[in-house]
Amino acid sequence: MEKPRVYVGTYYKYSMGSIQGDWLDLSNYENKEAFLKACKKLHKDESAPEFMYQDFENFPKILYSESNVTEVFEYMEAIKDMDKDMIEAFNYFISDVYYAWSNVDSMKKNFESSFQGKYTPSSLFLDTELEFTHQYVESHEILKGLDENLHGYFDFHRYSQMLFTAFYTSVNEFVYTLNY
Repeated sequence: MEKPRVYVGTYYKYSMGSIQGDWLDLSNYENKEAFLKACKKLHKDESAPEFMYQDFENFPKILYSESNVTEVFEYMEAIKDMDKDMIEAFNYFISDVYYAWSNVDSMKKNFESSFQGKYTPSSLFLDTELEFTHQYVESHEILKGLDENLHGYFDFHRYSQMLFTAFYTSVNEFVYTLNY
């Protein structure tokens, strides 16, 4: 995963018509305080700089603020032990499923209870939702007791529509429950 970065300028310089600043890689700093110390050093030409985070890269837009980086450091703490796929799934969760940011512990808890997995479409089922539905039907033994000859008549499309209208949602290949 690429490292979260922000472009750090100051409100004073901006109001004077300058966007002078620099890109800082947030993962280079142990915590927010160390980052702010680096920002002060960067803008040492001002006695009391008010930092302005003018642009960002490599973290969800919902966490971006031009005046605060607290949520980004919380986010970095939340993802530090996740692999690439889990980070991607977490990013979709906070950007496209949950639509809100609260404290890091509740976000991770909501994500972990909602996340169902990554479902890559197969040659049999050409989309994520149908792939999930097929595995759901198998794991919940929904066709158990039904004559084998009738399994081919089960309407996975309709069942998938029902599941993804009421109980689940998907973003790219990731599936989440709607009740977190």
